[in-house]
Amino acid sequence: MKSPVLLFLILSTPFTQVRAQAILSGTVQDGVGSSMPFASIALVNIRDSSISKSTSSDEQGLYSFQNQQLKNE
Repeated sequence: MKSPVLLFLILSTPFTQVRAQAILSGTVQDGVGSSMPFASIALVNIRDSSISKSTSSDEQGLYSFQNQQLKNE
């Protein structure tokens, strides 16, 4: 009886949506590698080009998006 249930779980795993939270961070740099303070950064939805979140870099060019939802579809 365990075999059909296990087989179902194995076969259905690739088709489930996986949602996780992540921190997306980095440094904005210009063409020569110098940090760019107060630059605008946006996360853009690839399906419709809408902006889902935006932020700006700090004095050292660092930025961070906290608790960003990641989806595997």
